[in-house]
Amino acid sequence: SNIEGKVQFESIFSETLTGSVNQIIDFPVKGEVVTSVPVQFDPKAGSTIDKKGTPDRSYNATEITWQVDFNKQLDQL
Repeated sequence: SNIEGKVQFESIFSETLTGSVNQIIDFPVKGEVVTSVPVQFDPKAGSTIDKKGTPDRSYNATEITWQVDFNKQLDQL
């Protein structure tokens, strides 16, 4: 038989997902995974860079440890 067809999936994702922005979603049918679809979620809009400094003491600090988070929008660099 020369049978062709098309299947379309639609889904809504919860905003409380955790983990990587790259996920693989399995579509099981009767306990068997029929297909897996790689999905890349876009990060929330906002600043593309953040920095935070933590002093070694609360008063008269002699050292600050900086944490810099850049490319938060996952742009190609």
